[in-house]
Amino acid sequence: MAVIADLHPQYGSVETLAADPGRVLSSPDLQAQPTSVAILEFPDLDGTAGNTLFVVVAAASAAVTWKPIPIDIDTGGTSQSGQTAALPTVLGTAQTTLIDGQSALIDERSSVEVQLINAEQWLESCDDDALVNGSNLAMLGDELVQFGDAAPLGGCKFRLSRLLRGRRGTEWAMGLHRTGEIFAVIDPLRLQRLSVGLSAVGSDLSVIPLGLADSGAVPVGHTVSGEALKPPSPVHLTAGFNGAGDLNCSWCRRSRLGWAWIDNVDAPLECSSEHYRVQLKGSFSSIELETNVANATFAAADLALLGSDLTLNVTQIGDFAVSSPTSIQILS
Repeated sequence: MAVIADLHPQYGSVETLAADPGRVLSSPDLQAQPTSVAILEFPDLDGTAGNTLFVVVAAASAAVTWKPIPIDIDTGGTSQSGQTAALPTVLGTAQTTLIDGQSALIDERSSVEVQLINAEQWLESCDDDALVNGSNLAMLGDELVQFGDAAPLGGCKFRLSRLLRGRRGTEWAMGLHRTGEIFAVIDPLRLQRLSVGLSAVGSDLSVIPLGLADSGAVPVGHTVSGEALKPPSPVHLTAGFNGAGDLNCSWCRRSRLGWAWIDNVDAPLECSSEHYRVQLKGSFSSIELETNVANATFAAADLALLGSDLTLNVTQIGDFAVSSPTSIQILS
């Protein structure tokens, strides 16, 4: 005997429930944007550079999102591969020319307008206490500046004012600004340091981005100057004639290890020895000498051979590089 069971589904036994069909969360297509890169070289910021160079790559784009971009680095004909920092640099260009200034006080008169590459980035103002603690440090051309006020002007543009100029001994660059020069906020997390040896000083270095939208990118070049190796230029340069007609000159040295004068004594000597090169230049000829003390004397007989319009230049000689000169005009 066999039993045959014929089964039929009971459709009506399940209660019908209203349901929401939901919505589609589509991912928008983001167009790749060209990568802007800049090679920056600045002085020792915290006294730890020692005998090493500090050359970094700053990179940013107008894209909403960011990921590290491969780069090709050429140093003296030798190529190597690398990549940008994990975070984009707050990078832009100067839209106006910052005039020459002084580095002793907060500059309340000068301002500069900069335009950022990425509209998602922002510049913020800070108070004087934050400035003293190093906030809002940026590279503008070859000068390190700090800005206390950042006024948004729209279209990724800001006007920077309440400036501290010539930071870390970059006073020599205060009169060299131009429209279109690089502006970059100094943030170690947003800068990629390059491995460059001492032998690279004086050589040409170039970087080219290799991102998705960088097929026509032009290499960005830079001549390595060794800024991190240079001692700061001397300050308080004075000169005067004595009764015999000799010219007595004196100055004060500075140190990469003693920017904050916290103990009311001389800044520590960062080099193995103290050494200066002194040049006195006139309309006819010049005299150059070297000394281990912060003063020099030029005899009256030698001064007579120089002519008029005397200019005194003093540089400090470090272990690996020479500082930028400090100069004054001498009226005879």
